[in-house]
Amino acid sequence: MANPKYGNDRAVMFLAGDDAGAKKIVSKLGEDLGFEMIDNGNLASARMLESLAVLWIHLAFQGGLGRNFAFKLMRR
Repeated sequence: MANPKYGNDRAVMFLAGDDAGAKKIVSKLGEDLGFEMIDNGNLASARMLESLAVLWIHLAFQGGLGRNFAFKLMRR
């Protein structure tokens, strides 16, 4: 997370919350750090993001990827 830029790509950082003003501030901070910010919706949807964190931890430590990887959202 110290450097979310991977060549021309940026790592995705998801956020969720019920406070639109706070989400705007957090999105700006994430963008300033270099992340592509994706709003996942209200606070109740945050539980979906926990599974991504578990997957990242599994891939990093049990999957042998180490910590130098990130998720990217692809669009058409």
